[in-house]
Amino acid sequence: MQHLWETLNTLFFGGPIPHTTFRWKKLPRSELGNTTSCLLGLTITMNPSRTSCDFADYVLLDFLSTLVHESIHAFLQSYACWSCRSWDRDYMEGGHGRSFQMLARKIEEAFPQLLGLPVRSGRLDSFLGDFGVREGKEKGRLKGCVPSVHDLEMWGFEDIDPGVRNEDVRVLIHRARAMGDV
Repeated sequence: MQHLWETLNTLFFGGPIPHTTFRWKKLPRSELGNTTSCLLGLTITMNPSRTSCDFADYVLLDFLSTLVHESIHAFLQSYACWSCRSWDRDYMEGGHGRSFQMLARKIEEAFPQLLGLPVRSGRLDSFLGDFGVREGKEKGRLKGCVPSVHDLEMWGFEDIDPGVRNEDVRVLIHRARAMGDV
């Protein structure tokens, strides 16, 4: 998995993400993976006993998707400008803001073209969990903050899974319009 992770970094992030390591570790039941930081750098941890089940019996694609999701977090934690005025909006407290959404969407589009495999970074479920529209591990940390209608449209959530999930996106768009673009 370490070699695969290093290859993904070269393809999508321009080389290795500095001071970042990968490990397998059993995590709380709801977690597929996480990216944590300490004085020595970042650690991407993935749960070997849990997958998202996005790809039915193709467990490797689920693990690959989780690895992409956590690699995006590691990249942004390494290179995002924490002192910029737009950081809170670009990165957001839950880590699934504008920067994450735009980068993840582009990787999801390019992945099948470059590697011939689909990947799903869990953009929508993570984002909705951050905003409390769906139950997630963080249970709605950002309920009072809604992205602009433009952002929601640019992130292309309707393209991910037509049907029931569109209603969740419509709820967020309705909130954004009611508050005015944030």
